[in-house]
Amino acid sequence: MVDGVRDSGSDRFSVAVPATPSPMPATSADADRMAAAWLGLDERLWAVALVIGVCLLHFVTATWFPAPWTDEVMYSDPAVRWLIGKGFTSTAWPSQPSTEFWASNSPLHENLLACWLAVFGISPTALRSINVVFGGLAVWLLCMAARRGGWVRGGGWTVVLAVLLLTAMSMTKLFRYGRPDAITLLIAAAVVHEFSAGPDRWRWWYVVLLGAVAPWAGLQLGAYAVGVFLVALLLAPARVWRFGLCLCGGMALGVASLLGYLAAHGVAFCFLQNTVLSGHTVTGDMAQLAVFNDAKTLGRLGVRLGELGRSYQAWLRDPSFPWVIASLLASALWAWRTRQWTWRSPLGFGLLAGLGVPLFVMFSGRYPWHYTWMGFIIVAVSAAAALSQLWPRMGPVMRGVTAVPLLVSVLVGTPLAFRNALRDPLVDWDRVETFFREQVRPTDHALVLPSLYYVSTAHAAETYLTTYGGGRRLREWPADQQAALTVMVIEPSEVESSMKKIVGEWVTVATLDIDGVASDWPARLLVLRRAEGGVPAQVPDVP
Repeated sequence: MVDGVRDSGSDRFSVAVPATPSPMPATSADADRMAAAWLGLDERLWAVALVIGVCLLHFVTATWFPAPWTDEVMYSDPAVRWLIGKGFTSTAWPSQPSTEFWASNSPLHENLLACWLAVFGISPTALRSINVVFGGLAVWLLCMAARRGGWVRGGGWTVVLAVLLLTAMSMTKLFRYGRPDAITLLIAAAVVHEFSAGPDRWRWWYVVLLGAVAPWAGLQLGAYAVGVFLVALLLAPARVWRFGLCLCGGMALGVASLLGYLAAHGVAFCFLQNTVLSGHTVTGDMAQLAVFNDAKTLGRLGVRLGELGRSYQAWLRDPSFPWVIASLLASALWAWRTRQWTWRSPLGFGLLAGLGVPLFVMFSGRYPWHYTWMGFIIVAVSAAAALSQLWPRMGPVMRGVTAVPLLVSVLVGTPLAFRNALRDPLVDWDRVETFFREQVRPTDHALVLPSLYYVSTAHAAETYLTTYGGGRRLREWPADQQAALTVMVIEPSEVESSMKKIVGEWVTVATLDIDGVASDWPARLLVLRRAEGGVPAQVPDVP
């Protein structure tokens, strides 16, 4: 009977090798020689080339899609304002005024971004490029971890893993969409890379340090780490408990240091209100319901609980994810039929953690599309590891059954993202910018859409986002900011909500139709100015 084989002195398991002769290479060195003969180069060089090539693709096309959008601008605004001398504040968040030190989320991304933009300037390309660098480094660390840990046994599978990680839809959005998720991925990849060294080579100070940095990057990493290590403890407790304990201890230190840092600026409670107690998570909605007990919170909580009832959707938010799961399931079925199955294997871990961790993170708070990299990197590494062991013993039909879903996962990732984004013509940005500069004075305080953030920041005296104000801590703008606002450049659907936050009479003085462009741009821009005695303020011609 074939069973799991325990490595000497550890709880590390792999798929057992039959006693009969097999074409499988005896060692990873043999596999590397086979891969070199096939690829013509060391597969690590191919992986490096792929990472660099995909990063260059995202650099060159950074402004193609998406248009500057809500989350990107909200998370970038504190760094941009700090650089232009307005302090670490923001005029983009619904529940925090720009008079306070920014504390609406974990601040590591914004601090690193400020340093990055100080070198490369303020632009959409510069802003998005930091995520390209972080994402590329994370993919490289994951590939090297898979090799160092002996999970991927050469034979070209490091290249396959790099392709899977670089092309998934979740990873494509992480590279391009300007959110602070790339730094969380990089920290997670660094943890995996350190874990792959094995207990005898773990640097405990480094594990604690990574744990301490994690809350500064994103509190969601805590739920993610706990979910992964619960599965790991189930499969190999003796191997992982010390590592997990050190990592969690580091996270506790990180939370304490983060709250101390924010308390020194007088915004620690504001941070808690805008994160764990906010209306963006199940736990936050429950806390708000206990405090406010209003219909709005009750309705929002009902929606979130309904989403938990449809928790299987966590596996569908990244279209690449279910295809890799399909390959894992096919491999697991084949391993079971050929008496090579064990839970303590890449297949077992990939299925348990790949399906379970997204649900754990969802029930801990939420699992939106920008968290889906969490589940994908688990199944991608597991699939590459399992197939690197099983592939040499599979027949042609079974190889096709396991390979085709991986190919589909690639096609529904980066290629599909580019296809969907480029079905419509690209925005004529010069036309939009010219219109904005003609209608907005350099002395204006402007309320604008996220897509106009960069031109407004460069041209107007002050820029406010349409997302500013309206939350529980900032129902209305401060009176002095309302009085100072002189122009709005928004789309028709934003007029009513903007009027609720801004007092005064406003009239439309100009419009710009931009029909036929990318779907993430408004079809029409409106320019509104305060009415003076019923007559709109005149805008002088801009040379």
